[in-house]
Amino acid sequence: MSKKQYTLLVVLVVIAGFLAGVVPAHGQTDSPDIDLPLPAPALRLGWQRITIPDVGTIDIPPSMEARSERFAEFARKAKKDVLHMGDEYLIRGVVIQQKGRNELRPEASEVYVRIILETDFVEAGEAETIDTIRSVSKAELRELSDGFREAITQELTQVGGFRIIEWYPPALQVINGMQALCISFKRQWRDNPPVIVKDYRFQNYDRIHHLTMSYRESEREKWLGDFPAILSSFRITNLQQGRSVLGPDGGISEVLGENWILTFIMSAILTWGIGLAPPLLIRYAIARKPTSKGVAIGIVIGFWFFNLILFIAMGSQSKTHFALFLVAMASYYILRAGAKTPKRRGQLPQARADTKGPNESKDIRFS
Repeated sequence: MSKKQYTLLVVLVVIAGFLAGVVPAHGQTDSPDIDLPLPAPALRLGWQRITIPDVGTIDIPPSMEARSERFAEFARKAKKDVLHMGDEYLIRGVVIQQKGRNELRPEASEVYVRIILETDFVEAGEAETIDTIRSVSKAELRELSDGFREAITQELTQVGGFRIIEWYPPALQVINGMQALCISFKRQWRDNPPVIVKDYRFQNYDRIHHLTMSYRESEREKWLGDFPAILSSFRITNLQQGRSVLGPDGGISEVLGENWILTFIMSAILTWGIGLAPPLLIRYAIARKPTSKGVAIGIVIGFWFFNLILFIAMGSQSKTHFALFLVAMASYYILRAGAKTPKRRGQLPQARADTKGPNESKDIRFS
């Protein structure tokens, strides 16, 4: 292998290793080919568009209303005095409820519906960006289901009087171009009618938005007809960190984490270890000599397809698989390493200079 070819190979290793490090190989993440946020839908007749501070918007039907600050203070006081709830259990976001609840109308107490929008803040980069679409295996969903069920059960138990009657398997859903983890269950407070709860969790880089929609099971026909339209109107307009190789401060660690160097090294070893092992064995252990161009190309194409299938099975969802292309180029150079370049037709033989003694002339002759 010439010095030029060796330098090119090193460059390919660095580039592909970097690509392997910044594109997750497991977990199957990708971004949809749409611009977020999507435009808000046309407002339905009689509906109202609610603005959620630092989040976005949502539309509600005439049968619902946004909780007023006056009623919110009344509800907070009642929960503390009657239910003895601490501040950690009080709602910190926007609440949508049945019409007339703010004025304490008697008819509003006979039904129950809630749409709650809350935001939990996390470390920057701990949550995925809003445009990330992720595929999760059934085993991972089961693990998530067990974890969330235990946490929600514990939280309801601490509040007092609540219990989970039925737990439904969680699911990943793409809602208005944004992926959400949907957690569903049926709960009951004391002897009150059971309530169906759907908690949609949207990740947004340094925060997680919760859109919780609930209604009494006995009132399913009354509320369920509007719920799909309400959900389809939800928009998160305050998008945080977008997908990029560098973070907001220009640091790779914003994307790959504090241990990005180790992540980079391990990703490079994985990509190039799997990709280059076969050509290295063929060239230096089996054939022990350079292969012809045709054989090298055939081997490279065959192993490219094999590596493509292997990496897809391992969870890669790269659209171009450019790193595998670079691996294929490096494999070709390895298989052809040491091959002599044929002389061009009509090329003069190289001249050789014989050096004689210090007092003798130099004789240039053709060999």
